Amino acid sequence: MPSNYYDQPVAQQQDLMNRLIADNWRNKFAKPLAQRLAITLIISLAVYGLVRAIGWVIGGFASL
Repeated sequence: MPSNYYDQPVAQQQDLMNRLIADNWRNKFAKPLAQRLAITLIISLAVYGLVRAIGWVIGGFASL
């Protein structure tokens, strides 16, 4: 907290607290969640592509 926090009006104190909470929420929750979702999406698409490729290979041999 700033040194003059308690000298400020209540509305400014609440505004400061709201900004601190919003920044903390973004840094602690939203950014890691977005990163993990992106990693999960990339891994899922890679596995999907691998399974499709295996299916094409097996399907190619089955048609011979």
